[in-house]
Amino acid sequence: MNNSKIAIDNVNLKDKEVDTTPYLRVREKELLQTVEAIQAVKASNYWKVLEKNVFGGLVESFDKTLRTTKDEKTFLFAQGARSIAEKFSDFNKLESIYQQELKSVRSQLKPDNKK
Repeated sequence: MNNSKIAIDNVNLKDKEVDTTPYLRVREKELLQTVEAIQAVKASNYWKVLEKNVFGGLVESFDKTLRTTKDEKTFLFAQGARSIAEKFSDFNKLESIYQQELKSVRSQLKPDNKK
């Protein structure tokens, strides 16, 4: 006899509502800290040096590799590395991504969004 089948058949998941508020509160705090950190780093002179000397031509370098390489492994590596470099070297874009998620989390936490 399969008791798990009986248990599954007798459970009505529609009646159970999961409270995601604790998770959303933790995520909100993490996102807020992340946005503040990005803003602080973005405003620092150290970031300006790194942006100019390290990250400035990184995406373009991977673009050149993608245009000129014939090796499939090198192409796939450059494609992935370019995607990562593009995401993390532009702090304005990175901040925007986290701001958008923070906005979404906060809208889910509003009392009028609860069922």
